[in-house]
Amino acid sequence: MAEDKLPLHGFLVRNNPKRCIINIHGMGGNFYSSPRIKYLAQLKRFSVFSMNTRGHDEISSTRKANGRKWIYTGTGTEKFEECVYDIKAAINVLWGMGFRSFVLMGHSTGCQKISYYQYKRNDKRVKALVLLGPADDYGLRKAEKNFKETVALANRLEKAGKGSVPVAELGFFSPRRIMSVSDTRNAESRIFYYDGKLSEFSRIKTPICAVFGSGEEYKDRPVSKYLDILSRKTNSKNYKSIIIYGADHSFRGHEHETFSAIGKWLEEAVK
Repeated sequence: MAEDKLPLHGFLVRNNPKRCIINIHGMGGNFYSSPRIKYLAQLKRFSVFSMNTRGHDEISSTRKANGRKWIYTGTGTEKFEECVYDIKAAINVLWGMGFRSFVLMGHSTGCQKISYYQYKRNDKRVKALVLLGPADDYGLRKAEKNFKETVALANRLEKAGKGSVPVAELGFFSPRRIMSVSDTRNAESRIFYYDGKLSEFSRIKTPICAVFGSGEEYKDRPVSKYLDILSRKTNSKNYKSIIIYGADHSFRGHEHETFSAIGKWLEEAVK
């Protein structure tokens, strides 16, 4: 149950009674569909909890605890900043089960979510962040041919009181969700805008491992350039960059190599 009483789901693989990796999916994802969970479960020094955030799948619906009204959830309508409620709830539940140190692992937009959480909460129970494909949503959208028209439409609909309603012309995103990744006044747009200040990322001192596949589809420069920027901007006491050669954004077909490399780093980063 999230802090604002929204019910969420996930599953736990118990390998270690004290240490746990919390896996956060990206846009349109969920807790059960990624093949990487099998490989994460092989990191025997850590239990693994794979969870849904309120942004699971593209469009969904749910009710808050004891509530009668159904509300939209899912990637298309979620409010990014509310991810802190989801992540905090997972940590609290696992803490109640006896776990005492946590690794937040995010894929794609999950990278923005775990970074935003640790920037906002500075949770001392979180011992490391693992960023899988921390792509630049704003930078890539800004380069799209129809970017200005999309933003203008989202603004018009929001002013008309339709900001939270999924719209076909916006790919079934709500106008508010579109603006979250299309305007650097919003945290989601800023966090990994590589031509920006990366101010939220720079304030995180928790150990960080950033991982890209060399075949990353969502890029406007070689991934080594992204990682160079992160290495310059970070104030983490333990920062590591990894490139998985031949892997794409989802690391499919390269899971063993990817999580073996991450596991080796975690051996040193999380005691």
